[in-house]
Amino acid sequence: MIPKKLQKIIFYWVLLLIYFLCSPEQAESGLYQPGQVNNFVLAETVFAHSGLETAEIKLEVWGKINSNNSLELKELDEFCEKGAWRGSVADNMIRVQFKTSDIRCATAAYNKLTRLWEKAGGQEPVAVTFQGSITGELSCLEQRETAQSLAKYVRAVFVEGVCESNMNSSSFYTGLAEKNLLVNGKRIDLHIASRYDKMGHTTAFYVASPLIYQDY
Repeated sequence: MIPKKLQKIIFYWVLLLIYFLCSPEQAESGLYQPGQVNNFVLAETVFAHSGLETAEIKLEVWGKINSNNSLELKELDEFCEKGAWRGSVADNMIRVQFKTSDIRCATAAYNKLTRLWEKAGGQEPVAVTFQGSITGELSCLEQRETAQSLAKYVRAVFVEGVCESNMNSSSFYTGLAEKNLLVNGKRIDLHIASRYDKMGHTTAFYVASPLIYQDY
């Protein structure tokens, strides 16, 4: 027979566990287990929460290729010939960039590029960036608040950021992605940036994982 005092303790712990598992915050967030999803899925999940229409999906990776296998490099070249841009940065350093607005095409390209890049000896993670925009101007502070709201959806921790003039750049760490980057001694796997375009009177948003490699 379990003592009544112990029964109460067990009862309260069970209630606490049920609340944690069934709370609206848990249900709404749709969180994955740490390190369970690839960077493409993380960026796609956060961008989808914004409600913006996808204007462009960009895949990008650059770094040193360690492979001397000509067949592996040929496979990477063949991938690039089908729509990606490839450039040499320096000796044994290359950069690959692929752009599309088709989610299916982007998903297939990400999986293939990641496999080929790792097979050829590349160590850097393939970055994926989703881009969309809204009509009108958002101030720097409004852009930052939007970024924080999107990051909160996956319980990301703010790492660092810049908010000035007509743009905002905020980096976060979720711990959910398979790959992350160590920048200035801090882990980053989610990057949300935005910029107001005065000519087009639109504010563009970029959601990337682990990081936006190039300018935006």
